[in-house]
Amino acid sequence: MVTFVGLAHSREIEYQRIVMSMLSLYAWTENASDKISFILYTDNEKYFEPYFKDIQITFVNLTPEVLADWKGKDNFMFRVKVKAIQDATIKYPDNDVLFLDSDTFLYTDSGPLLAMYGQDKTILYAREYSFNEAVSKGGRNSSLFLPVIKNNKIRIQGLEFEFSGNNYSWNTGVIGFSHKNLNLIDLSLELTDYLYERVKVFVIEQYSFSLIFQTQTNVQASDKYVYHYYSRKKPVDEYVLKFVSEVVQLNDLNNKKIFVKKFTADLFEKIKTNPQWEDRPVLMDKIKLLIERKGDVRILKHVLSIIKNKLLMRY
Repeated sequence: MVTFVGLAHSREIEYQRIVMSMLSLYAWTENASDKISFILYTDNEKYFEPYFKDIQITFVNLTPEVLADWKGKDNFMFRVKVKAIQDATIKYPDNDVLFLDSDTFLYTDSGPLLAMYGQDKTILYAREYSFNEAVSKGGRNSSLFLPVIKNNKIRIQGLEFEFSGNNYSWNTGVIGFSHKNLNLIDLSLELTDYLYERVKVFVIEQYSFSLIFQTQTNVQASDKYVYHYYSRKKPVDEYVLKFVSEVVQLNDLNNKKIFVKKFTADLFEKIKTNPQWEDRPVLMDKIKLLIERKGDVRILKHVLSIIKNKLLMRY
């Protein structure tokens, strides 16, 4: 059995995104009720009742006090994600774990994804870059982060870790691991706290999962089955609103599954054929950084590379 861990609080758009994410996993999993146990961490359980009729879900109430505690002493928002996963492993220690960010959805059969679990295997969304590579391109986060781990032995849970710039950052929109590896979440949480105390980079929790998973297991990508639209939220959210307004009207569970599968498969095709949907201003960020660094050659090369790729995409 796999425990699906969902997290949505504070904003209605987060509720709406997680509805599509959870229903996509349910619809794309044959006999989902026999394979997946759903647990959702939220501050608004009543919001979800119309969407999940006839689907068994365990809700965990995220009170302001719980959120404050889970953010930790440094008030780090993304620490809540790590704590929610840890809490789910305590509640269901015999289950494998699958966490999906709210801005994700499955667009094809989940069978191969759910077959990835193993004692020496973990699941993340996609490998992004080595820290050395990111620094060479003028990446701000990696430039701040790398000195903290480089040539530094870090002791966590009685284990000594030596990380380097050759390690990779993975996108953690998807996180999966076996019940035989529950210690990974404790290691990731402690490393998150250790690193964030030393450098206030908002992706520290992603770096922590990446480092722990790749040094302890064989990490597998899940982007052949799940789509993470973190850089396309603005255009995709229009479809999320359409999704929740239509799916709530379907009472028959089979009809709901048919609708969800068609909607998410069609949406993925739209995204693939609309590269202009990219709404993260990467180029502008790099130009600002280029000005701040007074014409740093590494950043200039990266800016020119982005412009070249955009021109090739256009023509």
